[in-house]
Parts: sequence; structure tokens; C-alpha cells
Amino acid sequence: MRSFVEGIVWSLVVVLALRTWCVQGVVIPCRVTGDSMLPGLRGEHYSVRCSDCGFRYDVDATHGRPAATICPNCENRQSDDPLPHSAWGDGVLVGRGAFFWRNPQRWERVVFRLPNDPQSSAIKRIVGLPGEEVLIRNGDVFIDGQPARKPYRVQRSLAVLVHDADFQPPDARFPPRWQGAERHSRWVGAFGRFARRATSPADAFDWLEYHHWRRVAGAEAAVVRQPICDDLYNHARTRREEESNLVFDLMLRFRVVEVFGSGMLAVRLNSGGDLFEVQIDPQQGRYRASHNGKALPGAEGRLPAVLSGSELWVSQVDQQFILAQDDCPLVQWPFAPADRSGQQAAAPVAIGAKGLGVVLEHLRLYRDVYYSRPLGADPQRDFEEPWKLGPDDYYVLGDNSLVSHDSRNWEGSPGVNRNLLLGKPFVLMYPMKTHRWRDWVFQVPELGRIEYIP
Repeated sequence: MRSFVEGIVWSLVVVLALRTWCVQGVVIPCRVTGDSMLPGLRGEHYSVRCSDCGFRYDVDATHGRPAATICPNCENRQSDDPLPHSAWGDGVLVGRGAFFWRNPQRWERVVFRLPNDPQSSAIKRIVGLPGEEVLIRNGDVFIDGQPARKPYRVQRSLAVLVHDADFQPPDARFPPRWQGAERHSRWVGAFGRFARRATSPADAFDWLEYHHWRRVAGAEAAVVRQPICDDLYNHARTRREEESNLVFDLMLRFRVVEVFGSGMLAVRLNSGGDLFEVQIDPQQGRYRASHNGKALPGAEGRLPAVLSGSELWVSQVDQQFILAQDDCPLVQWPFAPADRSGQQAAAPVAIGAKGLGVVLEHLRLYRDVYYSRPLGADPQRDFEEPWKLGPDDYYVLGDNSLVSHDSRNWEGSPGVNRNLLLGKPFVLMYPMKTHRWRDWVFQVPELGRIEYIP
């Protein structure tokens, strides 16, 4: 009841503060429809809690009530009868004057009128700029023959959750995804935390590895190890295994609760034939990174903060390696990838300790968006042919690549002309959730998701 009252009060404050701006046309309030910009911007949706691991996820509701949903964290297929009431799509404020004095930037979200239906508008992300040649190949975007590398903060906004270690099925028959590499590993885990006691600094690295598995359909508590693929966001539709694509662009995020003793902490990404490793010495407060066993030029230095209590982010996305501490990028190193025709490594991500005692929590593994052929698209159309944009045209893509209707599958020219741009969404102001009180169901603001949209 308290959250409902708070939602009403904050809604009134926001309405009063923005009323003048909206009347004068400075901003446009818009409501998101559809699932093409998931997970960042939601259309009408159901909020579901997994009955197995307890993870909460959103399910698209714009195509009706699904018969069953699939938990993105543990792949539990559950039928919700009935499903909770659907919540309205996210409300955003759009600045109309954003592009009067400057040009749109790559990876920026924009609101525009649809080229083939000017009476309708859409929100997408700009990928190609006027005059550029855009190519989509192996899930990545190339501009004039070079990879379009996402900046650190864009990576985080587009990150797709693969697994959150805070949520594990209670059935002991499911193997833990994070486990020690060696039989006598000193890593132990419980309730989303992983710890290792201090040993001799002369010991070899003790690795905690991530192994990806999927449930076997129709079998109870049976799993099979499989590589990480580009799954859907709406968690109500599935694809055949042969239609999925391997994803090599991975991101790891975790919090270091405490370190003690002497030694090193390390993070290893081994995906697509490129092996990156970061080693951190907490006592000296220094880090260094290597690629395939060779030191990265300039990728070493002093940590900006004490390691204990800080959050680390390590990613290998768009042919670029990034290391960040507490939202501060330390290393951003572009590289030429190895041949990716092979399979994904059995343990693509690992955390190691040498001598050091350490406690970790909130281990979350993400993948990057894999741009591919949208579901239901013309099978005769070649999506791997480059497209040259006109002098005033922009190439746009949706974040939920498999279901997005965007520059890849519009009839005619894929470009969005500058005169069709309406503005930039700059505040996620009205994210909604449902609140039940007795026999009534209310739509109330989800205050924790109100944020500035960069």
C-alpha cells in the first residue's frame, strides 16, 4: 500500500513540473508499444517470477497472453494460470529540440516517423550515419568496413543477461554453473556468494569457471551443456536449435566483497579463439591485462579505488576488450579477432585466485546483442550485403534484434531521413507495474526504474 501511495504522489509532482513544458511543445510524452527495444524499454508486459529459481523477468504482452513463459536465468518453462495483469508500456519524455543544434550520434536512441507510414512513430537506436556504408555480418555491425565498437556505457545498456548467480534452482540435481576447475579447488559457493580461503602465494591459480547448460525438454532436472546463443527477450517464444547463433561477445560483472592475504585475483575471457586475462594485485593496487598470453600495450596501471567493496566489469565485445572498476573504464583495447569458425570454449569465463583469499557476490554474465535476420523476414533478402546511406539518411536498429522491424527489413530504402526525426528520448519517466489491493488492480509507477536515458 505504501508503494502505491508513493507512486501517486510522485506522479502528481511530475505532472505538475512538466505540464508547462508539454503544453509549449518542448517535450513530448510517449508510451512505448511493442517489444523491439527490450530489455531497456518495455511495451505492454507481464512481470513474472520464476517458480524455480525465483528470478523476476518481463514477458511481452503485445501479442496476447502466452500459454507458457521461459525463465531467462534457469530456462524453467512455466504456465501461469492466470498470468498477472499486464502493465502498461514504459513512458518516456522526448526532447523535440535535441537535434536542432547537433547531429544524432551513433548508438543514440531516437524517435522518428516511420518512412513507410509517416502517421506512426517508433523508437530505435541509430547505427549508421549519413554517407556511411553499413554491413551486418556475424551478428556485428560494420561501418565502412570497420567494426562499429560500442562505448563502455552503451555496452552496459545493451547487455543481455545470460545468468545471474544470485538465483539458482533449489533442486540439487541441477549442476552449479559456476564451479571449481580442479577437483580439489578451494572455491565454495552458497546463496550467490563465492569464497576462497587464502593459501600460499606460490600456489598456481585456482579457477572458478562458468559452464553454460540448457534444460532437456520433457526431462525432469536434466540438462545438457551448450554454448551461449542469441535467445529471445520476450521469454514466450522459442526457436529451433539450428536457427540459433553462437554469441562470442560476452561481459562479466561482479562485486568483490573482501580480499585478504597475499596474491593475485584474475579474470579470464576465452571466447571465439581470443583469450584475455586480467590480473590484479590488491596489495599493490595495480592491474595488468594480456591477450593470448602477450601483454596488452598500455593495459596496466594503478586501480582508482580499493579492490574490496568495488565492482568489476570485464567484456570482450565488438572486437574490443574493456576493463572497468566502479563504472570507470580502465582499459579499452581494440583487437583483430581470431577465426571464429570453431566452437565456443567449454568454460568461456573464469575467475581465478592465486594465494589470495577472496569473497565475491552478484556474479552476472551477459552477452551482446546479435544482429541477425528478424523472425518472419523475407528469406530471399540478403542481410549480409552492405548498404550505402544517403547524405541525410540514418540506419536504425532495434535492441531486440530478432523481432525488431527496422532498417534491415523495411521495404525500399532502409534509411531514415533526417526530416523524419522527432527527437531524442531523454527520461524514462513512467515505467509502470501493477499493484493489487484486495480485488482491485492498479497501474503504479515503478520508481526504481525512473532514470535519465543517455
